[in-house]
Amino acid sequence: MHINKEPLLKQFGELTKQDFDVNPIWVQCHIIDYNEPWYDDTDEETFRPWTKGTPVQPSNAMFLVKSEFTLADGTKHEGFITPQQPEQKNNEPYLDLSILQPYIFVEDGNKVGFWLGCMPPNVIETVKKDNYSLIGKSPEDIFPIVFKIQNGLATGIVDGNIPGLCSLENRQLVVEV
Repeated sequence: MHINKEPLLKQFGELTKQDFDVNPIWVQCHIIDYNEPWYDDTDEETFRPWTKGTPVQPSNAMFLVKSEFTLADGTKHEGFITPQQPEQKNNEPYLDLSILQPYIFVEDGNKVGFWLGCMPPNVIETVKKDNYSLIGKSPEDIFPIVFKIQNGLATGIVDGNIPGLCSLENRQLVVEV
């Protein structure tokens, strides 16, 4: 008799740098694990370690892949992105951030994201101050940020740069620094 052992399941907000050190690729399991016995314990925010081969292909599922980020001052941070299929590339490169969703881990273990979506301006100001405080640097020392995944982990769009905190206002890209 074969018993399916439930994998380590984590909500997006619970993922840590240590999780990516142990498992450099996490997969959103709500759709990919539809036939698994633990499926009822998942939702759209649930991820598990990817235990199959690399490179992962973004057409197969939503993956979070360990990445290296280099800030403008040369400081390196680890983090993760969501690789995307090449045909999803935008004409405006910074809009790719909306699908790549880059995050870095800072010293205290918090995650800092750079795509703010359609947040109201007053919320963006608060997030901006909080992010700079968490990173512990001025905008000039942070931006632009260059990022890339570790070689061989995923295919598709797996690198890029971050000009600032990006959002959309009236369907127009806004870059905050």
